[in-house]
Amino acid sequence: MVVIGLAAIVGIAYGSHEWYQQMLLDRSVDEAWPKVCQAIEEQRDTLVKAIEEYHSALGIYPPDHVESRNPLIINSETNQLMYELLGTVFDPTNKAYVSGVTDVVPLDELPRVFGVTEFKNAPVAPNPPRRFLNRLKFSIPKISSIPESGGLGFGGFPREVVNETCWEFVISPWNYNTTKPTHNPGKFDVWIDVAAGSHHRVIGNWTDPTTR
Repeated sequence: MVVIGLAAIVGIAYGSHEWYQQMLLDRSVDEAWPKVCQAIEEQRDTLVKAIEEYHSALGIYPPDHVESRNPLIINSETNQLMYELLGTVFDPTNKAYVSGVTDVVPLDELPRVFGVTEFKNAPVAPNPPRRFLNRLKFSIPKISSIPESGGLGFGGFPREVVNETCWEFVISPWNYNTTKPTHNPGKFDVWIDVAAGSHHRVIGNWTDPTTR
């Protein structure tokens, strides 16, 4: 009976400790939430500015990923924004695009991975591409394995947010739609989905209080 009693006490103590640790983590997430959202909003503004500068320079918005025209299906998450805004170089000998960030992307893989036949901001080597973004301000999440291709992701948790709290955040890559944007007809929608604990929000280049 004594042994059983001690085991029960230890179990209760362990459960209480776990509950207390989770409470502290939840509180940390609650405190970090507005700071992380603000950092994402700042990155969104940087991204919107880069897309508009691309449009001014090239006369078009960066293409999005159209999987089907009839019916219209846009794969907003698997997009080529990273390649268009950071720029790539086309290697005519190997018929491939070299970005310097991810593996070489063969020309004949573009329709399958991105639904396009070419990258627009991609001069023939050795000419350099135009660069509209600072690579260091974004993460490059993998969006395709064969070939290894990258998207644009959030890359700037505030310094005061500790790692244990950062790990509680689930953040998508930057989504993009210019073929048929819902919120900005004739231009583009760009957005990110972020969740942590009981919080969830879609942060895009539009004003929608229901996403807060």
